Amino acid sequence: MKNPIITLTSLAVLGLGTLHAQVKIGDNPTNVDGSAALEVESNTKGFLPPRLSYTQREAISQPVVGLMIYNYDTQCLQQYNGKIWIDLCSGPDYWSPQYNHCGIEPTEVVEVTSGGGRVWMDRNLGAVSQASSPTHQQAYGFLFQWGRYAEGHQCISRFSGDTVTTSSEIDGNVSTNRPNNAQDNGVWDGLFITRDQGDNNWLTQTNDNNNLWNGIQGTNNPCPAGFRLPTEAEWDAEVLTWPVTSNRAQDAFNAPIKLTVAGARGRTTGNMFGVGSLGRYSTSTASGTDVRVLNFANNNSTLDFETSSRTVGRTIRCIRD
Repeated sequence: MKNPIITLTSLAVLGLGTLHAQVKIGDNPTNVDGSAALEVESNTKGFLPPRLSYTQREAISQPVVGLMIYNYDTQCLQQYNGKIWIDLCSGPDYWSPQYNHCGIEPTEVVEVTSGGGRVWMDRNLGAVSQASSPTHQQAYGFLFQWGRYAEGHQCISRFSGDTVTTSSEIDGNVSTNRPNNAQDNGVWDGLFITRDQGDNNWLTQTNDNNNLWNGIQGTNNPCPAGFRLPTEAEWDAEVLTWPVTSNRAQDAFNAPIKLTVAGARGRTTGNMFGVGSLGRYSTSTASGTDVRVLNFANNNSTLDFETSSRTVGRTIRCIRD
């Protein structure tokens, strides 16, 4: 006599598209819960979903809402909610295991709706908290060179008691987009690359990759899952909703997204400048071998966009895709 479980399952699978039948695999195959399209029952075996690494999961093209996997790296089931993967052990899976958080807790992802109706993170990448003033040190965050991943170069010590160690500098440029590549032997992993000559880019001139921070699928997108760098046009639309006074840094702070004057890190020496007086926020928009940057100053009417070097370390605020 044929195994009734195999027979029923085979018929159900073959006819599911036309019969819309319920399917049960395992014990008591004729007793299917009325609310289930598919039921698996066993007292001796479990259900085994597809098992993927983080990298394999990210390679899934256009995951459908509700898709589930077992993530080898987090050792937990994960479900896609249409925007990000939710880890069923710890909640939203915002950060790659390769992301270097500079020895502190990952930046908390708290959403805020701007005056322009867009959803942003409420703090800079690397900030300990949302800003309480334009000069709130714990809200300054890290400083990224344009197009680089968060492999550690962005680390910067900001305030008394801060456990972050400022990344060291290395002069020159490299020819690969990510560290630990055999071509560069990982020698620049976690180092702030300075440039005092040539095109002032941490990448070689023949590899000025404009897609590194271009959109949510940007090669080195440093934002958490579901977020990306804003374009110049998106920053401009946000700026137009702010009040206009003689203190543009205060205007930027009074906006719902509460920006700060975190300063920047120089391209030739790696030294800090403008801390407490200048706001320098990266856009994802490239301009030739340079990039476009939002600039404003404390106690000053200056607020504009300028073309600047990719090697300068600047603040990042992420927008939901």
